[in-house]
Amino acid sequence: MPSPRSDDRGVHAYFPEPEAFSVIPRTPESGETACVTVVDPMSDITSIVEDALGAGLDPRQLAFVSVHMRFAERASWEHAAKTAVPAWEVAAYSATQGHMLRLSRKAHPTARSLAKVRSDALRFADANGADWVSMSIEDLQQAPTSWQTLTSQAEIRLPEPRTSPEAEADVEALMMQQGGTA
Repeated sequence: MPSPRSDDRGVHAYFPEPEAFSVIPRTPESGETACVTVVDPMSDITSIVEDALGAGLDPRQLAFVSVHMRFAERASWEHAAKTAVPAWEVAAYSATQGHMLRLSRKAHPTARSLAKVRSDALRFADANGADWVSMSIEDLQQAPTSWQTLTSQAEIRLPEPRTSPEAEADVEALMMQQGGTA
């Protein structure tokens, strides 16, 4: 059963135990003989919803749901990042285990909404040859942390840029060369 983990920003990540994964055989393309599988971190939506509600997420409020995809090849990773449908917010990065995409969108933490996210994620992974490695849910309604409260009221004012004496001399010389006065 997945277990929630949270940090001080209200992020609730679900990392299913290995035996909770559902492995779905991918249909081989024409001429392909090797059997490739797609791992489904959202195979048990009922448990995910129960964990999300237990962690304090309100099913009537939107949450930020992310799915994390791994790509072995850079070209397919770059292509997938460019072709992701507008319904996804895309973040591309590299990690030690490969090229990664985080696909995110706002959704209610309900079985119906998460089933749609799951379906779209499975379709995306299959269409782009990605390994779906995890998913997470962030509570958008959570009150700001003490750090966020402290930093939101601080206004940073940068000092006026100072010009070094060498730069001032260069400006004066340039103006004289152009016929101006120093």
